[in-house]
Amino acid sequence: MAHRIQWLKAVLVCALWKINACHYLQEKSEFCDVAYLSRRDPNLVYTPNVTQIQFGKTLQFSCLPGYALHGQEYGECMSDGRISIPGEFFCKDLGIRCGFDQLDKAHLTVTPKRTEYHYGEVVSLQCNEGFVLRGPSTVSCTEDRLFDVPSNLACEAEIKCHKTNSILNVAHLVVTPDKEGYLYNETVSLQCRDGYTLQGSSQATCLQNFEAPNDPSCLASYCDASWIYSRLSGVQYMSEEDPSRLEVGETIYFSCEKGYRLQGASSVKCLPTGDLEGTGLLTQCERIRCSKESLVHGLYISPDKDSYDFNETVYFHCGEEQMVYGSHSARCAQNGWEYDSPSLPMCGRSLCDTTWLHQEGMYTTPSIGGRVDVGTRIFINCYHGYYRRCTDTAFCMPNGRMEPVGMMCHCQADRSSSPVPVK
Repeated sequence: MAHRIQWLKAVLVCALWKINACHYLQEKSEFCDVAYLSRRDPNLVYTPNVTQIQFGKTLQFSCLPGYALHGQEYGECMSDGRISIPGEFFCKDLGIRCGFDQLDKAHLTVTPKRTEYHYGEVVSLQCNEGFVLRGPSTVSCTEDRLFDVPSNLACEAEIKCHKTNSILNVAHLVVTPDKEGYLYNETVSLQCRDGYTLQGSSQATCLQNFEAPNDPSCLASYCDASWIYSRLSGVQYMSEEDPSRLEVGETIYFSCEKGYRLQGASSVKCLPTGDLEGTGLLTQCERIRCSKESLVHGLYISPDKDSYDFNETVYFHCGEEQMVYGSHSARCAQNGWEYDSPSLPMCGRSLCDTTWLHQEGMYTTPSIGGRVDVGTRIFINCYHGYYRRCTDTAFCMPNGRMEPVGMMCHCQADRSSSPVPVK
């Protein structure tokens, strides 16, 4: 009967505590339920951390950080299956809070985000796109009412953009500031070098890459062609325009001074890019020299050397019993050798053999010996009683022959008459 009364008392205690964890109660229990303590107060901590303990064993109580235990520190497992906790028993909030201001950093996202946090509460930190976190990714509220964060916690901008492989990789474009890398959200100013006009936006912003409302480009206001004249020795300027400020679309022409020959293009045109069309073919003004090999062969020349300077003259000569026909000299000129006459030089005989004209019945006018000079004209005649078997005129040619008559020319006897000279 006494055990029955004790059991009813335990049921009454359970009812007064308003808990539904009395299913272990019996006339004599070997274990006590422990889990219900956490449901009663989530801030309570007990040791050992088990779900049930044996009869006669004790638990040690404490609270989570930021809370203080109100009640006894120990509880014993009773024979009626309950933990002995007389009087009030709970974890009291000490009121320790950490404010959001300490985490209020530019470009920093805090999760969860509230105006204040309980002692021991952990929050996550992350930087916005384009920024790198300098510090821990999680922090907690400490008993000093401050988060355990370093003093230099910050979100630093990440280098995201480079001029190379971007819309800023444009010829003649000037970027301010000019540096290797640019930070996220950084803005740069754009302009073109002197002589070029900016087309497109005057600013660009570093995001994933440089972005601008309109891609920039630099179009030439003029071209500078003056460098050509410092590069080309002996160049002559053939245009009225200022070569250092050549307008887009304008063309200038040039040649070389006497004694020089242009290798490449003879004109350049100013392009919208500021480049000069034609300079790819432009090499230099080359000093003119004439080679011996390009002269007519088969003659003696003086002076005799492998090459000749501009305006230098050579003279032609022939061997013994020969003479020069045609040009007697040549001058090294702008376009090569220039001869002193339209006819190219050649060597020919200076005399023609005429002994064969002294045949029976034949005589010449004028009377000649065995040889005549080149260019001499003679008339061929036959005595009376002979008649001519060729033309009546012959010329001494440079080849040493009398032409147009040949060796077959002769006077044939007329047997019907006596030989009398006929003129």
